[in-house]
Order: sequence, then structure tokens, then C-alpha cells
Amino acid sequence: MPVVTEDLVGLNNLANAYGIIISANGISALLGLPFAGWIYDATGKYDYSFYFCGLSYVIGIGFLLLKPCLQKQNDTENKSKQATEALHVHHDE
Repeated sequence: MPVVTEDLVGLNNLANAYGIIISANGISALLGLPFAGWIYDATGKYDYSFYFCGLSYVIGIGFLLLKPCLQKQNDTENKSKQATEALHVHHDE
């Protein structure tokens, strides 16, 4: 997990990322059991709480897979802007 987190956020933001991860873990541990109980009370089955948990993981994985693609797109746009600005500066001289 630390290696993946470092790859995603970089070494400079690793401490902040771990703070967010641990906070999210604590919140889910605090609220997860009562939420699962509420789903059981509403449906009479625990199945739906497992489905919800699995869906949450799939959504999280989707965001993790999207981040590198969005980062590449952002880097490409920034390089294009820098190249355009360099041309304007060179043209003005």
C-alpha cells in the first residue's frame, strides 16, 4: 500500500495522503456497522450491505484507475501551454 500511495501522490504528499486514508478508514469503521444494521432492519438481509460494500470498492478502484489517465492529460495540456508561451515570448523578441 505505501508504494502505491507514493506512486499516486508523490513523496512530498505522502504524509497528507496517509492522514486522509487513516481518517477515511476510521470513519468507515465508525459508521459501517450501524449502516449495515440499518440495511438489515430495512431489508431483513445482510446481503445488501455486502453489495454496497463491494460497490464502494469498485467505485474507489475506478477512481484510482482514472487518476493516472487524468494526470497524463493534465501534463499534456501544461506542456502545450508552456510551448505556446515559449513561442509567444520568442516571437515578441
